[in-house]
Amino acid sequence: LKKDVDTVKFNIACFAVSGCIDSFLDYWNIWVFGYVQQRLMRSMRVDLYRNILNQELAFFEHTKTGELTSRLSSDISEMADKLTWVFRFTLESFVRIVGITGYLFSRSWRLAALACCIIPVVAVINTYYSKWMGGV
Repeated sequence: LKKDVDTVKFNIACFAVSGCIDSFLDYWNIWVFGYVQQRLMRSMRVDLYRNILNQELAFFEHTKTGELTSRLSSDISEMADKLTWVFRFTLESFVRIVGITGYLFSRSWRLAALACCIIPVVAVINTYYSKWMGGV
């Protein structure tokens, strides 16, 4: 019984340490992708502004000022948000899946194998459910 209590305490400590490491890495993940997003937006705005300045005068006669301003501000921001969101969450999800799978296999390879066998079944159910929700 004493061994079981020690094992439970060890597992709780592992989860606490894992949570702290996850929080630390999540902070840096958000910071790095925020920095990259700002650099990306600046680069796209500079390129777009440079291309706008190289246009012929007829371009400015047919294009509204509000449309150009919208391109420089909201469209570039929206595109950069989507790009960094996709990359950030793809990377974060991959790291979490690998970490959880590694932990499962380190604790019990049989239980981990069972959990991995359930994944295709859940994926198929999720596909049918999303199709059903799309038709509602």
